[in-house]
Amino acid sequence: MSDKQSARYGREKSQDLKDFFRSVRLGDVKSIRLYERQPGYDIELEIQGQLYLAHRCILSVRCRYFADLFRNNTNGRIVLSHKLMCTDVFGPMLRFIYTGRLDIEKRQREKTIALAKFLQFNSLAEILERDKSLLLIQHWQLLKDLKKDFGCLVTSAVPSSIAAENEACGLDVKTYPDIIFEVQGHSFKCHKIFFYGRSEFFREMLIDKEDEQPPSYVYVINPAIKLDDITADIFVQIISFLYTEEYEVTKDNCMSLMRASTQFVLPAIKKKCSEEISKYIDLNTVLDIYETSMELDIPRLINSCTKYMADEYEQMITFPEFEMFIRKQLSPLMNEGTPFDQIPFFMDFQYYLRHECSTWEEQRTANEKLQKLNYLLTHRIGLDVSIPLFQVGQTRPEPVIIVGQRVLSQQEVRRRMETEKHREEEDKKNRKKIVPAIQPVIISGRQNLSIEEDTQRGENEELRSSQEKENKHRKKGNINTCCFGRRNCKSCIIL
Repeated sequence: MSDKQSARYGREKSQDLKDFFRSVRLGDVKSIRLYERQPGYDIELEIQGQLYLAHRCILSVRCRYFADLFRNNTNGRIVLSHKLMCTDVFGPMLRFIYTGRLDIEKRQREKTIALAKFLQFNSLAEILERDKSLLLIQHWQLLKDLKKDFGCLVTSAVPSSIAAENEACGLDVKTYPDIIFEVQGHSFKCHKIFFYGRSEFFREMLIDKEDEQPPSYVYVINPAIKLDDITADIFVQIISFLYTEEYEVTKDNCMSLMRASTQFVLPAIKKKCSEEISKYIDLNTVLDIYETSMELDIPRLINSCTKYMADEYEQMITFPEFEMFIRKQLSPLMNEGTPFDQIPFFMDFQYYLRHECSTWEEQRTANEKLQKLNYLLTHRIGLDVSIPLFQVGQTRPEPVIIVGQRVLSQQEVRRRMETEKHREEEDKKNRKKIVPAIQPVIISGRQNLSIEEDTQRGENEELRSSQEKENKHRKKGNINTCCFGRRNCKSCIIL
């Protein structure tokens, strides 16, 4: 199946599957019956006459209560009659078990806390009791617990010959695998819900293999599905992503992982791998990365490789492999008669050679690369093509100044430059001269006084001050010489 066919299939089925899983979590029987022949669920839980479809593997690894319940009960339908099991809160709690997210109404708070304690979701109960206003909870600790539990399912699915034993994550419950994949002779005991829920490739594969009969609750696993063109180590990363959305991308596995993500239609892994691979582009790897990117149709990585080859062209042409690569890119011209200027690689390659070449130096450097490419195409390969060059002179052009709508001549430009230089020298000389001291400025009201006005005001102030001192002295002398030394003597005249 091609990527396009798989994508088209996914668009047709994705909405149906979203509705189906939503009905599973909310307990909507009418909606469930529309999709009850879909593969995946293996247990029916009945609470107060309401039916909920679920998966033993998820409930067992997430909740000890259900793990013990399923161990002692092999029926396909189980009636939950405990007083804490009611339809008001079991739907939101089932969604929390699947997603790590709880969404309840205010009236459901106390019942939800009691049910969380009964099912041993202690972290959830503590959060609800600590903050009485919370109705929508998606706490980082709860999501961490969710990934940890699903990680135990990954450990159980991976054979012990590749990974550690199940005890590595403390898993001591039955995980109810319902599908086996065989990769390089290793058997991976997995769970359908994670595969057709997140990958369009596996969704089509598994739905096509299902019978038209309702699901059987007797655990008889069908023969293993053999997967070719993938290693066991890479498949471990694929499983880890499908279960927990976590995986490891390294320099050693990024290329193989990118191929696998393309095969299984996992765009998130594909994007991450292409970003990682772009970090390792160099002279020794660029050709292989380019060809792989073309094969897997990754435009961003193709452009990165093409740009690198254009930037390092003078070194690239020293490698014999590069000439072979160029000949291979010319196959549409040789075999199909495609015009040279319509071959994708050469269109992009010339673009990056000419890209951002605005100065004389940049255009001259680009011309040198284009001339070497012309030589390779015409003399080494024998093509009758000529790639146009930048029109640049042998020497650096004189500067050009435009005044208004008139372009100045070279003589006028030189004259202006000399005048500007002379003006700068004069400015430097003037700065060295002694600058006279700045006289203080007095502000009277809103009016700034001039220096002359300020001087006149100062003289008037001094005259007024001397007159006041003289008057005080005269008054003092008259009082002392008053008749008989008495103050306010009416018979004395104060001069």
